[in-house]
Order: sequence, then C-alpha cells, then structure tokens
Amino acid sequence: MPVGAARAGGARLYLAGIGGVGRAFLRQVAGIGHHVVEAGSGRDAGGDALVEATCRDRAPVRVFVDCTASDTLPHRYPRLLESGAAVVAANKIGFAADGAPWPEIESALERGAPLFFETTVGAALPVISAIAGMVEAGSAVHRIEAVLSGTLTHILQQGRGGRPFSLIVREAVGAGLTEPDPRVDLLGIDVARKAIILARTARLGIDAATVQAEPLVIPRGNTPGNTSVDEFLDGLVHFDDAFRELLPPGADESGPVYMASIRRGAVEIGVRRPEAGHPCSALAAGDSAVSIWSDHYRGSPLVIKGPGAGPEVTAHGVLVDVERAVRALARAG
Repeated sequence: MPVGAARAGGARLYLAGIGGVGRAFLRQVAGIGHHVVEAGSGRDAGGDALVEATCRDRAPVRVFVDCTASDTLPHRYPRLLESGAAVVAANKIGFAADGAPWPEIESALERGAPLFFETTVGAALPVISAIAGMVEAGSAVHRIEAVLSGTLTHILQQGRGGRPFSLIVREAVGAGLTEPDPRVDLLGIDVARKAIILARTARLGIDAATVQAEPLVIPRGNTPGNTSVDEFLDGLVHFDDAFRELLPPGADESGPVYMASIRRGAVEIGVRRPEAGHPCSALAAGDSAVSIWSDHYRGSPLVIKGPGAGPEVTAHGVLVDVERAVRALARAG
C-alpha cells in the first residue's frame, strides 16, 4: 500500500519498491532537499495507483523511481513521461524485453525523454552514460567484454578458499547481493538482461530473443518460481561438488569469471578464464568490469571497473540518476 510523506517544496519523488535498494535509497535521499511523496511496496509496488498519483501531481519536478523487479511497471513508463514526470529505473526488465514495452521505451529515449537507467548495469558504475556518450558523439562501439554480475564475482571469489557453494549463495542472499530470487543470478538471466541493455545502448543490433546464458553450476531447469527460494537454497548442497571442480581451492587470481562478450549481432555469456592482465581478470569480490572497444578506443579499450552489487551502491546510483532527472526537468521547464 502506498504511504504518504512530506509535500513541501523541492523535487517530488514517487518510489516503487522498498526492498533492499529502495530502503537504502530512502536513507540516502533523506535531508538533501527532495521529498518522497509516496512509496509503494509489494509485488508491483502500488502499480497503477502509484503511477496515477504521479501523473495527477501537477508539480513541475516529479520523478518516478522504479526499484522493483516488476514486469508490469515498465509498461507504464510512457504514461508517466507523457504526464511530464521523469522516470529513474533500476529495473532492467523493460530495457531488456523481447517485445513490449521495449519499442515504446526506445522511442522515448530517441525523443530525449527524461528516462534514466544507469543502475540497470553495474550498480553505480557510469557504464550506460559512457557508451551512450560515445554513440551520441559518433564513435561507433565495436565490441564489449564485461563481467556484469558483482554477485557472481563475489560467489566465485568466495569459492577460491574452498568454501561450499551452498553456503556462499545463502550468505549472498542474506546480504542483499542477489536478486530477490537468486536463480535469476545463477542461471545468467540477470547478466543476459544487462548484456542486452549494453548492446542496445551501443546499437550493436542484438535480437533479445537469441541471447542465451550458460548457468553457473546449477542446471537450466531450476527456473525461478518452480520452487520457493528457501527450497531452492536448501537444495544447493547438491551442487557443492560441481562448484569445487569449477574452482578448486587455491585457484589463482586469474581464475574463472562469469563474462559476457558482445559484438554486432552476437552475445556470448558464461564462465570464462581470461588471460592474466585482461581487464576482467583479478577482480575484487563484488566487482564488475566493462571493457569497451570503439572507433576511439581501438588498441586499448576504455575500462570501467568497481563495485557492481549491493543495495547501498545501487541506491547511490539511483540517487545520481534522480539528480540528473531533476536537472533535465528544470532545463525543460
């Protein structure tokens, strides 16, 4: 149910999703001059009611913030933008969709609508803005190689000490490092979505329907929703041996990473062993890394590297996007 809050001046924020990222965002935004008018929780975080409240508000600076994993809220972004609100999304689903609402979202982006989605890839790392800036400046992107899951980096790093896979994943869930259903991470679904978003931002001509990811250890049949998260976690002990074989104790710093390779018309995603010195090797636990080759970064790629998982850093990225949205609305007004 939506909850009421302050209505004094400043940017007026409508927050969908008060899970780990949403709660961290509320802490970070407090006291910096913006006001959360309503916040929605639950499966669709208030859904239509929260969207319509945003649209009815006639204040000139309104920002709808989507910190959910809802597959329905992205369909409402065009309605929000048409009302004069800005949209900030940490929700990847609409931007990676095969079909609706992606065409409507793409059209809004091409029109320059105030729609910001930096945190859909790499938490607060400035990956989307870097690639979009290259494209806007006429510098074609040729390929991207990236470790896009700070969560899977964390799991692989933790495994180098011989710790069991089942325990590492359970701890990551408890720390808020995974998606609400960790199968979204372990099956590569989350990385596939991020790869699609990067490919679309770079205009590399990817068909989302063809993008497949190799799972990390668990079989493909472990589809999110097949069983409860608790039941899934209880069964992970059966994959501890497979994880040990993938990453034996004492594995060196250039051990395996979960990596996406993106070229025009092609995406490959799975466990890889980059050579020593590759930007995607020797990452700290929880880090992501993105290497971008373009017209102006041919011999040596542009590399963006740093923390890529966790509610606090993601919420910081959301707040940065909110500030961008506020500036965009102020300029338009």
